[in-house]
Amino acid sequence: MIEIMKAASEPRKPGYDLDREGQYFEEQLTLIRRLAVAYNRRELDDLHLFLAEDVEYHSQLTQDPVIGKEAVLAHIQERFDISKQGVQDVYAEIGFCQSEWGSVRLFGYDGQPCMLLSTCYGCTPIGLFTVDSQSALITSIEVWVSILDPEKAERTGEYPE
Repeated sequence: MIEIMKAASEPRKPGYDLDREGQYFEEQLTLIRRLAVAYNRRELDDLHLFLAEDVEYHSQLTQDPVIGKEAVLAHIQERFDISKQGVQDVYAEIGFCQSEWGSVRLFGYDGQPCMLLSTCYGCTPIGLFTVDSQSALITSIEVWVSILDPEKAERTGEYPE
């Protein structure tokens, strides 16, 4: 019994059995990992290869979306530049959405792969990113800070590098 409890409390390792299935789920998980690698390295590297030309970046923190691959890449680069200046370090962890918001369940998000952003390893997440995709390309990046509560997401302990 103690071993079962210990295993349940330990972070999952990359390559773990997700007990989830479906090509769309696997595609989203792969794309979330690509996004997390970029955030953890604070480098765009090959992220452009995984963005649709008409990708949209939405955030609860801003009123207007950023639209188009070049504009989204420039927006993300601005965030990386701020982080590199030592204003705020960020760490991207793979997680899974828990979609309860008060008494409302946001169908379509429960169990969806997400990226959790925090200011140190293992710290309480301050942001949660989800992606929509089509044909193995990210079509939309959504940044959540409250409706999909980052603190309620299932954490894995996986910080892709």
